Amino acid sequence: MKSLIVIPLTVAVVFGIAAVVLSLAGMAVSPADPIAAGAISAAAGMVGLVPVLRTRGRDAISVVQSALAGTIFHLLTQTALAVGVIASHLMIHHGAFPFWLIGGYWTSLTALIWQLRRFILAVPNAAKIPE
Repeated sequence: MKSLIVIPLTVAVVFGIAAVVLSLAGMAVSPADPIAAGAISAAAGMVGLVPVLRTRGRDAISVVQSALAGTIFHLLTQTALAVGVIASHLMIHHGAFPFWLIGGYWTSLTALIWQLRRFILAVPNAAKIPE
């Protein structure tokens, strides 16, 4: 369950640092853009963990395949939520929001892969998988 907390915290910290740096650089940061993009990215990252959490304790091949499925679920969830938010006119598709979405995608994907790697290496016969 700790893995489900790491991804939203990572996104929040990275977005907080980015917002502070951009504000210090003199750019106007609308709080709605990073908050919405961060929520979408954090949700997509947590959905990406679901396949691996369901296959915990199985063989290494099942866990690796579930990890691959998790990255695909992450991409599809991020895309679907972003399209839904933009199509419902909650956020606009021009301006800073798409850039926050791209940053959130890569941040949550990096945190997701880090967590998936931990699950893969925790499998008993994972020593046979080259790093």
